[in-house]
Amino acid sequence: MDSKAVARWCDARREAHATGGGRWIEIGDPYRPSAAERDAIAGHCTRFNLALYRFARGGSDPDALSAFARVMGLERRDPTLGADRRGVATVRVARNPHESEMIPFTSRALNWHTDGYYNTLERSVRGVVMHCASPAESGGENILLDPDLVFAAMQEQDPVLVEALAHPCAMTIPAYEAGGTVVRPARHGPVFRFFDDPPGLHMRYTMRTRSIRWRSTPDTARAVAALEATIASLAAHHVHVRFEANEGVICNNVLHRRSAFVDGEDEGSHRVVLRIRSFDPVSTR
Repeated sequence: MDSKAVARWCDARREAHATGGGRWIEIGDPYRPSAAERDAIAGHCTRFNLALYRFARGGSDPDALSAFARVMGLERRDPTLGADRRGVATVRVARNPHESEMIPFTSRALNWHTDGYYNTLERSVRGVVMHCASPAESGGENILLDPDLVFAAMQEQDPVLVEALAHPCAMTIPAYEAGGTVVRPARHGPVFRFFDDPPGLHMRYTMRTRSIRWRSTPDTARAVAALEATIASLAAHHVHVRFEANEGVICNNVLHRRSAFVDGEDEGSHRVVLRIRSFDPVSTR
């Protein structure tokens, strides 16, 4: 987009967030959401890039969640670690050593990130569902933030910052090796880029400091520091939610983080989240 188009887009995104309101959407039947329920999800995702929902039933059924995501346009699934044939991954404290090396499968806090930042650009994750099958005994709060607001704020502050983060090699995820074998090669890509079909901003980011390499330029270093500061400065737009059973978020891969949590002694008080990642954004039609 040219500079005038970017300015108009930024103004429109800020205006969409100017008025808030209740964001919870009740879903009677996840297999067959009503037209009103689908319109409500689509409307919230158009305005905020996310929608919070509650299922009346079928809360821990992966088939129900898969059907719900498909109805909302998340057809093409990312076969991530732990995902089943439907593309539904069960995220909980790991029972095996391999998964326990990965922070999402521990009870530790997760810093700001978008999902799939280590994917190739051709397999960019644009839509995500995170659904609580059961909450932890304590902790496990999620904080969500629309990346469009981050882009708009940085563009207003200094377009050079956005330009640095839109460079094709702005952020590199080094190769991942296990047992002397390259499991995943190094991945380079921008933090910000726009898709044309369907249109929308995609943000590829993690606030991790390990296993990340930033492009070695003064503008990039300044932009990375400004990005962290901008996320913090938008605290009024942070959505804080501790999901209970049968609750979740469907979104266009917004920024999110998770607080540390403590599981109880019995299985029913273990934090279990069903997650779907998709190469499609949430349908707004």
